[in-house]
Amino acid sequence: MSMRPLGSRSAGFSLIEVLVSVGMLAGVLIAVAGLLTLAGKQVKSGRSNSEALAVARDIVEEVGGWGFHQTYSLFGEDGTATEYTIRSDSLLPSDYIWQDPGDPTWQEILERTLFNAWAEIHIESLAGNLEDATEIRVTATVFWSESARNRSVQLATVKM
Repeated sequence: MSMRPLGSRSAGFSLIEVLVSVGMLAGVLIAVAGLLTLAGKQVKSGRSNSEALAVARDIVEEVGGWGFHQTYSLFGEDGTATEYTIRSDSLLPSDYIWQDPGDPTWQEILERTLFNAWAEIHIESLAGNLEDATEIRVTATVFWSESARNRSVQLATVKM
């Protein structure tokens, strides 16, 4: 039997040190996994928001390029009111008479990219009825559902 001097230490780790370090490592890994999950949700939310904004921009740009009379008449309105609101999910593909045949409608684009999505196009005269308007505000709002939460994005322009 050999004797060790009192001041020397043995090489290696004790069982308690190993258990403490494994516990700390597990805690760090759980925290990192939680952060990765949260980051994934944020990326998905940002992508959905960007896709909705892109469709809203397309709507505003397309409607913004039309003439004043064409802006409301293509939706079947007569221009006697000061404002109209049109929903993309209530338009039939045959209602898109201004569009090239075979091109996807706004609603079809929304259904492909977002869950339970639809757009609302609001056309309003800034002075008087739309028939006599010289300034029209066009607002496109896209609505969709994401993780049991309703989301929306809105874009507007004024035509003069």
